[in-house]
Order: sequence, then structure tokens, then C-alpha cells
Amino acid sequence: YLTDYFDNTPESCQKLVLRCIDTMLKPEYHKYIFYVHNFGRFDAIFLHKILLDYNLGVEPENQYKLLPLYRDNRMIKLDVIKTINNKKVKITFFDSLNILNDSLSNLCKDYCVTNKGIFPYDFVRKDNLNYKGSVPEYKYFKDITLEEYKEYSSNYNRNWYLKSETMKYCLQDCRVLYKILLSFFKENFENTRVYGSKYVSLPSLSFANYRARFMAN
Repeated sequence: YLTDYFDNTPESCQKLVLRCIDTMLKPEYHKYIFYVHNFGRFDAIFLHKILLDYNLGVEPENQYKLLPLYRDNRMIKLDVIKTINNKKVKITFFDSLNILNDSLSNLCKDYCVTNKGIFPYDFVRKDNLNYKGSVPEYKYFKDITLEEYKEYSSNYNRNWYLKSETMKYCLQDCRVLYKILLSFFKENFENTRVYGSKYVSLPSLSFANYRARFMAN
């Protein structure tokens, strides 16, 4: 959590992101693909900059090697490579929005997956990250009805904790995306025998499906 890295310097966020990437850059995850929904329009902007800034201050052997792939000025893929114990480890980030071009909320309905829940995005500020108390007001939530807000609030009695709710929401966000992609890739494979995770976008996957079904010998 971000407050675990606060030391009154601008590098607090950088430390959090670097810790995250380093926990993924392990030999057992070599060549793994990590999907991030809306990666190119949001996460990639911050992630790429932080890794580039870090590289400026360290020796070449300790740097992250970054291999981005862009389409229409938007990053759709990012390879991150680093030498760990004299072995190169590579992980790859894909933007799942390029595979399933819809919001996670809508995709949950389409694939019959329990939604990721609700969260008061507009409530979060750098000076209240450890807030404890009543559920934030309705105005801080987006795209929910007043009835949904009341039902959510009824689960708390002035014991709502931003840190735990943030971590719970992020974890559920990951689970939801995983279940949706698993269902989509499984259905695609059953129909075409094509591994969808090899392809960075729906057009490239569609062409692979076409080749497999109609151009195979």
C-alpha cells in the first residue's frame, strides 16, 4: 500500500511500482504474460515513465530493459527484462482492452462473472489514504444507484477502512479479469484450437482463427 512507502519524497510512488515489478520479475514467471485492462490509456503511461526514470540513476547491468509496442500512439504491449542472479527474466504486459473492447462491468455481465464491486474513486486523496470511519458519501461513487449505495453502506458501522477496501477492490479486479479472459480464451480454443494468449489484439487473434479454420492444410 502506498503509505508503506511514504518518506516525504516524490519517489514514494516510484518505490511502490518498482517493488511490484520486482515481485513479478522472478525466474518462475519468465515469459509470463500479465494482462492489464486499459493498459495503454492509463497504467502504461505511469509504469513506463517510472521504469525509465529508474534506469537513469543506475548502472546498465541493474537497469530494466523495456521493449514497448505501439499502435496509433498507444502502447499495446510492453516487455520488461531484467537480469536476476545472472539470468535474464522477461515478463510481458498486454492490454486486455485490445482483446475484449468493453468495460469490465459489462464484460462481467456478458461472461456471467461476479462484478468487481464498487469503490469511491473520487474520495481518494494523498492525505486520507489511511482513512477510517463512515462510508464515504454517495457523491464519491460513480455509476451506481442510491439504492446500491445504501445496500453497500449497510455492511459497515463506522468501520470502513480505505486501505483494506482498496486492497480488496484491487484483488477482486484481478480475479474478475482473470475469469473473463479464461472463459474467452477457453471458448476460442474449443472452436479454433488457437491459443488466444499468443495474440496482442482481437484483429490478430481473428486472423489466426481464420487461418486455422479456413486456410489450414
